[in-house]
Amino acid sequence: MATTTERRKISFESGGTRCVGYLHLPEDLAEKVPCVVLCHGFSGTMDRLYPHAERFAAAGLAALVFDYRNFGESGGQPRQFVDVSGQQDDLRGAIGFARSAQEIDADRILLWGNSLGGGHVISVAADDPGVTAVVAQIPFNGFAKVRDRSASSTRKLQTVILWDALLGKLGLPPHYIPMVGAPGQLAVTATAEAEQHIKTLSGAGGLWRNSVAPRSLLTMARSAATSRLPDRLTAPDGRAGHVG
Repeated sequence: MATTTERRKISFESGGTRCVGYLHLPEDLAEKVPCVVLCHGFSGTMDRLYPHAERFAAAGLAALVFDYRNFGESGGQPRQFVDVSGQQDDLRGAIGFARSAQEIDADRILLWGNSLGGGHVISVAADDPGVTAVVAQIPFNGFAKVRDRSASSTRKLQTVILWDALLGKLGLPPHYIPMVGAPGQLAVTATAEAEQHIKTLSGAGGLWRNSVAPRSLLTMARSAATSRLPDRLTAPDGRAGHVG
């Protein structure tokens, strides 16, 4: 098992946008190694995945993390806008980069995703038979009812989503709201632990910003990644389409 690793800044094009990432590699490679491509969740940035990538590399695998378009170190406008189909294209671009890297075995590409990223890895792998394996943690598959959000707060959030979507149609900048807020605050997620969540996500000088274009939620509402793939994936127990 490798114990030391190296990290290299990389970039690739996706839909005319420059996406930035970091390739983590075991040191002193004697042969090509498998690569895990990691995908974060809604509004996330790649720095939250560095520890995971480092562990994969320490175990002898390559690991690639990257920022989706409009987030973190990657290009794209408007900022903080989650474009579901665009993010899946970014993942395809990351896979293409991994397959072209001289240190990586192009026939052994694995995908790892969390939340919205979990939905992305399922959708992309279903159309890419060259992907060897997928790990999808709590993959996004549509919105569940939020128990602690009042009907009034829900209506306010729905109103700002539609308003921001209209701004988008008119080519205007987003009307941003916080990703995480305190109870009663207009935010994507309102929780009593908001301060701790923000501190954890931000880190020390991290890339994450507590801001999101609410029109993003409308694009997500149209996406149910796992429900439409019953026959295109198999799980370790052999059942087609089994997720979880």
